[in-house]
Amino acid sequence: MDYLHVHQFLRFGFVCLSFVFIVFIVFTSIPYLYPFYMAFLLAWLIQPFIKLLEKRFRLPRVIAVLFIMLLLSLLSLSLITLLIAEFVRGLAHLSHGLPGHAENLIAYTMDKVTEIFTPLIAKLESVVGKLNQKQQHSLFDYLEAVKIKASNTGAELLNNVFTGLTSLLASLPGSLATILFGVLATFFIAKDWDKIMNGITKLVPDKIFSKAKQVPEAIKQTIGGVVRAQLIMVAISTAIIGIGLSIIHVPYAVTITLFAALVDFVPYIGTGVIFLPWVIYQFLSGEIEMAIALISIYVIVLITRQVLEPKLLSVQFGVPPILLLISLFAGFQLFGVYGIIISPFLLVLIKTMYESGILSMIWFFIKGTN
Repeated sequence: MDYLHVHQFLRFGFVCLSFVFIVFIVFTSIPYLYPFYMAFLLAWLIQPFIKLLEKRFRLPRVIAVLFIMLLLSLLSLSLITLLIAEFVRGLAHLSHGLPGHAENLIAYTMDKVTEIFTPLIAKLESVVGKLNQKQQHSLFDYLEAVKIKASNTGAELLNNVFTGLTSLLASLPGSLATILFGVLATFFIAKDWDKIMNGITKLVPDKIFSKAKQVPEAIKQTIGGVVRAQLIMVAISTAIIGIGLSIIHVPYAVTITLFAALVDFVPYIGTGVIFLPWVIYQFLSGEIEMAIALISIYVIVLITRQVLEPKLLSVQFGVPPILLLISLFAGFQLFGVYGIIISPFLLVLIKTMYESGILSMIWFFIKGTN
């Protein structure tokens, strides 16, 4: 191996080790510094609005930052208040009708259980009567062990529920402290954003910085596009659900529709968490027509999302749908559910680095050419 190839190999190793080191530092620091990472991301996203207030209304930067953060807080609190109010209204409605529905469901279930198990019990009694005394004792011992196991499982389940509630209550002070640190960090980072960027500019050569700054801008546009795509999908799903529930005259259709819109924003959960238990309940209650109507609404929503979502997301990510599907599958295989969320953005990152010339710079560095 000649001198040039040795240097190329060493440069390639340096690039790989640098990449691994950066990824390692970022991922190991997330559990300790995630409020500040989120604060930096939020401060970056609100910069255009802060600059708009500075230029259009000539507000001091501190006032502009405080105004934007206060506006975001008020919008968030208003949305949370609206959702809680609608949720309470729905619970109040359920509290009036739920006892009667529960009694009907229990009676219906007991009838079905009796209908199914009565012949089985009679057959079991006839079989047990034919067993000798030792076999009967073995069978009864086994049934007793099953009963004890079921009792222990129930007690363990209740214990886990109470332990979870205790842990949740114990984590509230820490969560409030995390939110407080995140808000303060967002304010200071947003206020001193230009100083932070100037400091980074001095540390990084102009040639590299001019290309590297294209990456966050592309990611910002991608995030905005993904948010727009999700808003479009949620709006379409919400419209279908609202119209469908109104047609079949479901009480409190608005409350249910708003709640469905909320859970539709949660990745990989969606409206199925509402409709599937609801459909099962209607079937068990004997409301077959209502169950069919609900499952029809859910199927329409599901098909609509499956048809439109890949097209909308591929347009926003700026990559062919097949590449997006490959990245989603590879991300899921490597990192599970989190990989499905992260992999499209990694694909956009690689695409942007290629288009901005960063990958070419790295390649030229490895080759040792200018």
